[in-house]
Amino acid sequence: MKAIKIFLTSLFALSACTAGIYEPTPDELAKADYGVQPENSTLPDLVQAYFKSSPIYDPRGVLVEKCSKLYQGWKPGPNPEYNNPNSFIYGWKTDCDINPKDSSGAYIGAIWETYFIKDGQVIDGFIPQGYKPIFE
Repeated sequence: MKAIKIFLTSLFALSACTAGIYEPTPDELAKADYGVQPENSTLPDLVQAYFKSSPIYDPRGVLVEKCSKLYQGWKPGPNPEYNNPNSFIYGWKTDCDINPKDSSGAYIGAIWETYFIKDGQVIDGFIPQGYKPIFE
């Protein structure tokens, strides 16, 4: 019985945390400051610079093979609050083929990864579902 109470309390607490999910309205997106749009030719260099500052990858062990054209995007800020447009970070997104090495030094093959760029630098990159970081 105690386990059921703990489970229900945890479930209630978790549902309370997700109740305030908010996305910007079309008007907020239109008024957002996305920052300076980088040139498409600089995208591989920007992504490579991101790897140099990332603890996940060995920057010498990742090839950035090609990147898509930029598109506008947004992501939650550090402390998103319900219905607060100031809690979002707006910027540019690009999708890149990267080819990282595994722990034995062999390239694993290209994977598609999305990067978030603001004011000329990559501030966030994530791996789509189905892929995990090579070096954790």
